[in-house]
Amino acid sequence: MVNIKGIKDALDGLGRTGELKKIGRYSMYKMQYRWNLYEHIQHLQLLLQETLPFLRGYLLNEFLVMAYAAVHDDPELDIRLGDVQTGYKDVMSQFELMQLEEIEERAVDYVIERFGRIDIGSYSYPDILRNYRRQLSPEAQLVHYVDKIAAFYEALHELMAGNEEVITDKFDASGRLTVHPFQGYPKRTQALIANRPFLADLQSLRDVAPFIAPAPGLPYLTLFKQSEPHTLESVRQRSNRPSSGYAAWLKVILNSGNEYLIERLYTPNTKVFANCRT
Repeated sequence: MVNIKGIKDALDGLGRTGELKKIGRYSMYKMQYRWNLYEHIQHLQLLLQETLPFLRGYLLNEFLVMAYAAVHDDPELDIRLGDVQTGYKDVMSQFELMQLEEIEERAVDYVIERFGRIDIGSYSYPDILRNYRRQLSPEAQLVHYVDKIAAFYEALHELMAGNEEVITDKFDASGRLTVHPFQGYPKRTQALIANRPFLADLQSLRDVAPFIAPAPGLPYLTLFKQSEPHTLESVRQRSNRPSSGYAAWLKVILNSGNEYLIERLYTPNTKVFANCRT
C-alpha cells in the first residue's frame, strides 16, 4: 500500500492545507453538508485506495495515482480560478471553455511559483501537477475519472439528506440554465469512458470495483421524497444496501476514513466559504 502519509507530510510542509480547507465545494448550492477541498481530496484518496487492488494487472504506478489525487485541486488555490462548478462548465461555449483552459494553465504556473520545486518521493511537485493536467497517463486518467465519481456521491449524500437545492434549477451569469450533478456526472463519466480506451477497458471490473462504474442515472426526485437528515445510524444502514455505489462510498469512509471524516457524514456544515466560486 502506498504511504499516503509521506505524500501528505511533504505537501503539508508547503502551507497549502489551511488554504484548501478554506475553499468550499458546490458553491452554486446552499448545502447542508458542505465539504471543503481538503476533505474532498481525502474522499478521493479513500476511493482510490479501495480501487487500486483490483487494478494490479495494469501495473499502475500507485504512488503517482495517490500523488495526483493529493494535488489535483491545487490550481484552485489561485483565487482567480476557485472551484469552478461542473454545472457551469456543462453550459459553456467552446470559446468560454478555451478561456477557462488558459486560466487553469496560469493557475498551475501560479501554485508552482508559490510553493516551489519540492520533491514528493522521486517526483517534483511541478512535474506531478503538470503531468496530471496533461492527462496522458493511465494514472492521471484514473484519478480524473474517480474524482468525478467522488463528486457525484458527495452530491448524492446531500440529496439523501433532504436538500432539494442540488436538483433545483440554477442559472449562470448569462442566464443559462445550468446542469445539476445528477444530469451532468452520468454524461461526463460515460463520455470519459467513450473517449479513453484505458477507462473503457476498466469497465470489465465494474462489478467488483464499484468506483470504476460510471455515475448512474438515478430517479433523483423519488430519492428526494425518501430522504431524511443523516445520523450515524442512518449512514451505517445505507452503507449496507447491496448493489449500490452510494452504499459503497459510505462504507469506504466508515471503514477507512478517520474519525473526523466519519463524523462529517452526519454533521451539517452550512458554512458559506468566502472564496467559493459562484
